[in-house]
Amino acid sequence: MTAASSRSLRAVSEYMSVIQEAPDLYMVVSESGREYVVDLRDDPACTCHDFQYRHEVDQCKHILRARLETGRADVDRIKGRLALTVMDAEQEAAELERASRAARSDARGIRRAVERLEELARQGGGGRAREV
Repeated sequence: MTAASSRSLRAVSEYMSVIQEAPDLYMVVSESGREYVVDLRDDPACTCHDFQYRHEVDQCKHILRARLETGRADVDRIKGRLALTVMDAEQEAAELERASRAARSDARGIRRAVERLEELARQGGGGRAREV
């Protein structure tokens, strides 16, 4: 999942309150109760760490949520991004399931090999080389 998709998902799914403080200035209260000031003027900004310290971030979940609440977000674009995220997550889950099945198969093979070695050791053949 990309960072942008993750932010979009959290902006849509997490509980947040958006309170207008002034024109284009909002207080966003997150699920944890933390308060962030979001400025939606020409160059949007937020007081959260994600926005402040990650210079590649042009929009945090608080800015996106404020845009959604005020009707300023492109909902179709967000839906499209999240739909792609769902497909990526489902594909990754399928790959992990295949890897998990292969690992279980490997573990069964190793277990059988250990059991065979234990059986040979009980029969007195453990540790000694024999000619066949």
